[in-house]
Amino acid sequence: LLRSTVAEYHLTTRQRGPSELGAAAVTNNAGAAREVDMEDYVIAEASFQQLGAVSALLVNGFYGSTPWFVPMSLRELNRVQSNFPYDTSDHLMVVAKKKGASNRDPRSLVGFVDIDARPAAPNAKDPAPRPYMSDLTVCPLFRRRGIAKSLIRYCEAVCVSWGYPSMYLKVDASNEAAFRLYSSLGYAVMERYLDS
Repeated sequence: LLRSTVAEYHLTTRQRGPSELGAAAVTNNAGAAREVDMEDYVIAEASFQQLGAVSALLVNGFYGSTPWFVPMSLRELNRVQSNFPYDTSDHLMVVAKKKGASNRDPRSLVGFVDIDARPAAPNAKDPAPRPYMSDLTVCPLFRRRGIAKSLIRYCEAVCVSWGYPSMYLKVDASNEAAFRLYSSLGYAVMERYLDS
């Protein structure tokens, strides 16, 4: 599913040490679940059962109201299911959910992000640097509450726990709100290029 046909992107990075991670520091010993408890929501590893709600959240977050919601959601569901990380030692899907809400309630999810440190496929054309954060989205009704910032900090902490000092992402050049958010967290532009 293309976010745009031809758009200018910026590749950014942020280096952060473990001492800067504060409450978001996480560990995973022998498969123990990572979870960070915030005031109104919880950030945790996504389960396979949550991916239907994740796909709807992605379509709603990136495209808003669209007559193509159902087919787009099905395409996103196929993409996230085929990419689901059964081995979380170098790839993790993360959700933000309303505190106290049931995992079975699809309306409980308010945010999502994917962090991937797996080596790029050998035949990949221009692979993203690793670890790479993607698909950051927050439900429009829950924006401007610090959820995106908490998801980013969670991913940074995961990267540090994996032994990486940096995390990479790309953002559409026209997404001014995202640039402000990443800039406020200390990210800097590394490279500018066209995505076709």
